Amino acid sequence: MRSMLSPRRCGSRPTIRRRLNNLGAAEYAQEKYGDAAKAFQQAAKAKPDFADAEYNLGNAYLMSGKYTEAAECLSTGDYA
Repeated sequence: MRSMLSPRRCGSRPTIRRRLNNLGAAEYAQEKYGDAAKAFQQAAKAKPDFADAEYNLGNAYLMSGKYTEAAECLSTGDYA
């Protein structure tokens, strides 16, 4: 999982996209891949170029057996 915990800078709160990504990571860790995918989808929708959410969504799809969706997510992102 990437970006499981959001960095805190000067006491700032994580953005909604980070919160959703963190929620998805928590669901993923509990092997609730469908719920994780929903949270990652919302995070990606909140910020379309949010690579961490796309990467995590691809992994959630992979673990859910949704291989076509996983391939789409994992082949289009910039994860460097």
